[in-house]
Amino acid sequence: MNLKRVFLAATAALMLPGFAMAQGITITFDTQLETSNGADVDVVATLTCNTGNPLVQSLPIDTNQGVVFVVENFEGSPAIGCSISIDDVNTGYEMQKINANSIALNPALTDSCNYTETAVAGISVAGLVDNECIFVLAPEAFSWTINKDWDFSDNTDVAQIADFYWYCNNAMDDIDDDNPGQEDGYFTLYAGDDDYTIDWLYPNPDSLGGRFATNCFATETLRDSAVESDQGCNYGTSFELGDDAKSCLVTNTVFFEGIPTLSQYGLAIMALLMLGVGFVGFRRFV
Repeated sequence: MNLKRVFLAATAALMLPGFAMAQGITITFDTQLETSNGADVDVVATLTCNTGNPLVQSLPIDTNQGVVFVVENFEGSPAIGCSISIDDVNTGYEMQKINANSIALNPALTDSCNYTETAVAGISVAGLVDNECIFVLAPEAFSWTINKDWDFSDNTDVAQIADFYWYCNNAMDDIDDDNPGQEDGYFTLYAGDDDYTIDWLYPNPDSLGGRFATNCFATETLRDSAVESDQGCNYGTSFELGDDAKSCLVTNTVFFEGIPTLSQYGLAIMALLMLGVGFVGFRRFV
């Protein structure tokens, strides 16, 4: 009898780990959203797993409040997998960085935090208890093109050279810029040059408390006094979030001052005056 009890006890002890494993474990995914410039953005985050309960969860998150997904009864398997993605991203933003358990993922290759038994997390199933996923969004870049129109004949004898100073207020030249403000520069257009494009600028949606405060200007300085400019790019080109490309046009014309001439009536009066002076002089001195 004692031998039978010992056998049953040993059998129960061997079966307990199996029952525990069948019940699975509880794991969490702390999901956060950030923006490169600190602007407020909200999205919907979705966790999808191939084991555990529930298999799919979707919750809204924003830059002020993240979410912790909880998956219960997560069972070990050589093919386990979970991923977290976001959608309903505000217009004008794009993915800049993704971090899964402190491992940086290339957003050009994946748009989600991915967790498997060996990949990304790099630890065993039993260690997948507290996971972290961080999405970092940045404003989409825009480009600005200054178009040029030399509105006169190519054989006009003037210098077709124009220097430009441009600036964009409330903009960034790098999505990691901690102090967005004014970006500016210089360029020169010569005869035959039709345009100049300024690429990879980013609007700063939080500037001045609004989303439409990025404006670009260009002032033209000519090297020939006979050439005039309408300064068509100095009135400001406004960029909103989501605008990928805009342009403006500068038109140059030629103005020759010329030599003043008399009309036919003026010539007749001038002739009469000269005849009168000659007649008076002839009578006086002869």
